[in-house]
Amino acid sequence: MSFDDCVMKAVASGEIDEETAGSALEWYQRYKKKYDATGEPDAGMRAATEAAEKSTLEAKKRAQQKYLKFKTSKQLFEQIRDYRTPGKGRQKPHEAGYAVLDSTGLSGVPGVKQIHEEYNKRAHSMLAGFMGEQRKNIIGNSRDEVQLQNVVREIFGEDTGDAAAKAHAKAWNETAEWLRAEFNRGGGDIAFRKDWGLPQMHDWQALSNAYFPTWREFTYDLLDVAKMSEQYGMTPAEIFESLKSVFDNISSNGTKQIDFDAMGFKKSTANTRMDSRFLVFKDADSWMKYQDKFGNGDPYSVMMSHIDLMARDIAMMKKLGPNPRSGLDLVKQTVKKYETELGGRNNYDEPLQDIFDVLTGEANMPVISKLAKTGANVRQTLTAAQLGSAVVSAVTDPFWMSMTSSFNGMKSAKVIGRVMKSLNTADHEQFLRLGLSAESWADAAADLARYHNEAVSSPFFQKLSSGVLRASGLNYWTDLWRWSFEREMLGFITDNTKHPFNKIDTKLQKALKRYGISADEWDIIRATPQYEIGEGVKYLRTQDIARRKDLSGQQADDLSLKLAGFISNETNFAIPTGSLRGKRMLGALGKPGTPWGEIMRSGMMYKNFPLTIIMTHLRRSFDEMAQGRAGYLTTVLVGTTVMGGLALQLKALKDGKNPDDTSSADFWTRAFLQGGGLGIYGDFIIQDHNRYGGGPQETIAGPAVGAGHDAARIAQYLLFETGKDGEYEDGEQARNMFKALERASNYVPGRSIWYLSAAYKRAFQDNLKAMGNKNPRRKLKRIVKDRRKRNNSDYWWQPGDATPF
Repeated sequence: MSFDDCVMKAVASGEIDEETAGSALEWYQRYKKKYDATGEPDAGMRAATEAAEKSTLEAKKRAQQKYLKFKTSKQLFEQIRDYRTPGKGRQKPHEAGYAVLDSTGLSGVPGVKQIHEEYNKRAHSMLAGFMGEQRKNIIGNSRDEVQLQNVVREIFGEDTGDAAAKAHAKAWNETAEWLRAEFNRGGGDIAFRKDWGLPQMHDWQALSNAYFPTWREFTYDLLDVAKMSEQYGMTPAEIFESLKSVFDNISSNGTKQIDFDAMGFKKSTANTRMDSRFLVFKDADSWMKYQDKFGNGDPYSVMMSHIDLMARDIAMMKKLGPNPRSGLDLVKQTVKKYETELGGRNNYDEPLQDIFDVLTGEANMPVISKLAKTGANVRQTLTAAQLGSAVVSAVTDPFWMSMTSSFNGMKSAKVIGRVMKSLNTADHEQFLRLGLSAESWADAAADLARYHNEAVSSPFFQKLSSGVLRASGLNYWTDLWRWSFEREMLGFITDNTKHPFNKIDTKLQKALKRYGISADEWDIIRATPQYEIGEGVKYLRTQDIARRKDLSGQQADDLSLKLAGFISNETNFAIPTGSLRGKRMLGALGKPGTPWGEIMRSGMMYKNFPLTIIMTHLRRSFDEMAQGRAGYLTTVLVGTTVMGGLALQLKALKDGKNPDDTSSADFWTRAFLQGGGLGIYGDFIIQDHNRYGGGPQETIAGPAVGAGHDAARIAQYLLFETGKDGEYEDGEQARNMFKALERASNYVPGRSIWYLSAAYKRAFQDNLKAMGNKNPRRKLKRIVKDRRKRNNSDYWWQPGDATPF
């Protein structure tokens, strides 16, 4: 009896369904064709065996996905139905919908964003030693290129004789396999491959400029065609032809999906990770050769990106089901249903889709790639020129930390003590093993999260902006405070595990209830074996709850992610960095690579931090007021104003100025705005230009538009500006040149770094400004006079002086 007849007989008897039968027949034809081409003696028998195994596995996977879809759909419906506001307990379906994607402390159930962050942390904790040695230096390069190449060779099975590289490769393989298993638990379908190695990070712009036949010949020679043929059931000729789909997908930046159906696969959301695994390279040299020519990032960046993408996809499937887009549709429909019943507006589909697109990266998908890249490069350059003193504004972090600590029952003094202890770099790897944040170790551009979100800029400009922020100490400052708060919070929770729920700190009780952790669940959590870091010091880790074998997989997942969501959200309250809602506003205002989208991206530069404050502390203030407690809002307003005043004084000092007069109302107005993260917008309360020389319209339009205006003024000074009679006055050409240079000097990368700022401004820029005037000495005196009049203060480094002495 032929294989086709056997399959049809099984369908008729009810042993298999028609979908499984169709799959078996497809795989049989594919395997038969492959084995016939290689001259296999029992080609038909072998093809039938493998096709039966493959179709059976696919049937099991479909059953799993069907169950997971039902389970997550039920959970989503119940979460939106049962959601109530923290204040008056009102039903707000649209808030519940947002909380599915980003709980932001609104919901006791973690959102996609919180689960994504937690899986990143767990993966990073498994790679703590590797990340400690290989995290990027100040200019975004590897700290040990030789060891990094040895790690790649060890991952591909080569023996380099480097013991540390071997250990790091082992840790990578274990981490990658854990992520694969978690992905499949969520409904994904990635087959195990012992010799998998590393994924590819393709440079889609390099491929878009390449000639396809040249790329295909180059790539095909590097591939292990025999392994690909064995894995995919394809002939070498079919693999060669399939590279066209791969090329089209990459060169279009993912807008053209690989035709997996034509290649013998069933393309679905749950197996999208197959894209990065399709190409199988012969060895480490072949992988590195491809990465050097058509890749985007060094091996460390590739590994960190793979972890982040896998963590994101796992989070998507855990929250929204094996097909997250279908899950999002259910969220939209459920929100609409309850909003209609409550007489709401029913216009939340677009905001929910926008937030989803931010999570998936589609919000940053360029329309016109060259325009998007140019705009992104300009913004990265502006960041390098203008945010070198951003760490000075971050002095408000201790206040936010103190507020959050007190709200949850912790003592802020202990967190400050942790900061002092965290200065010891020898402990930093231990922080990752505890499951603390490691964004700046994993991503050289993570420092930009407070200010804006870029995805398409060139590596050089990414390194430029990130290098300036790192040189300014912003990433180190942020890491210290986040690590210290998270570690103290873990310690606080661990200390309270000694007590039953009704005996723990009252504020912690309220916090746990707020995040949906009941007394019974607390008893389960506190029974978790704790992680010892040495000298008898132990911590309760969320990943240890997830690994408990005495709990069902679902219960272990739910409890670990609830506690992780609590820690993640409160850390973002304590040390505000970036907001998903803020990124959503950026993406919703226009796609990158369109004229309007680029203008809006300019307008939204540096606004992510104040948006985060609004989404966190101001929202919490209103929730507290709804419960009759106004103390939180009062503390926020007073505290941020005081800390904003401190930031203003520090900014003055770093620019060579004496502190401002604190007795004036305009100082405290600016302090109020500065404390809320509004920065340069406080300048317009008392004057009509911002600190970069632009007016209010330019500031609203954004730094990139302001830079365009300055470029036009520079051109005017150098090419068009003449005297009243169309001729230059005596010395006017030279003065115009100095005016042009003075404007251009605002865009030198690194010029605003706080420990260089005074020298740059006073000794260099002030002299350029003076030389652009007919009477330079009078101009310098005017600068001093203006400060005395506006701020009732002077300079400790006099304008135009080479030194402050």
